[in-house]
Amino acid sequence: MSRRSADTLIDQQRSYIRILEKKTETYRQQVEDMKALVAAVTREWDVAVPDFIRLQPHDTRRESWSDKSPTFDRARSHLLEAAIALAKATNEPLPQAAIIAEALNRHPDLNQYGESTLTARLREMCHPMNLLTRVKPGYYFPSRNAVEQP
Repeated sequence: MSRRSADTLIDQQRSYIRILEKKTETYRQQVEDMKALVAAVTREWDVAVPDFIRLQPHDTRRESWSDKSPTFDRARSHLLEAAIALAKATNEPLPQAAIIAEALNRHPDLNQYGESTLTARLREMCHPMNLLTRVKPGYYFPSRNAVEQP
């Protein structure tokens, strides 16, 4: 297949995807309109709606980082606590897997987060917060700021 025919095929697929996205959005809007209509009719006629039928509009807004920030504050403090305890015990740079494992042992509620989320919290504590020092990729050590923190 030549480069030109591959580009043409890709453009056709993009165009088709855009058409399907528009149709999907139209169908979603129709479903929301029907839900509103059924909800209005059931209220007017005082008809009970079974629990498994959801007539409220679907909230498409995803929870943003700032919405989750207080939860992340708690996760960061648990991770920092685990890192300081491990550093005091070993006095060596700590692999992120060890910090995460220690934090999960101390605080099982952290299991609600994925490993990537916890790893991202470790990285945040390095650069903007200066609570951890990144010795090399995947290895951290608590900074003086973290140890002196109240």
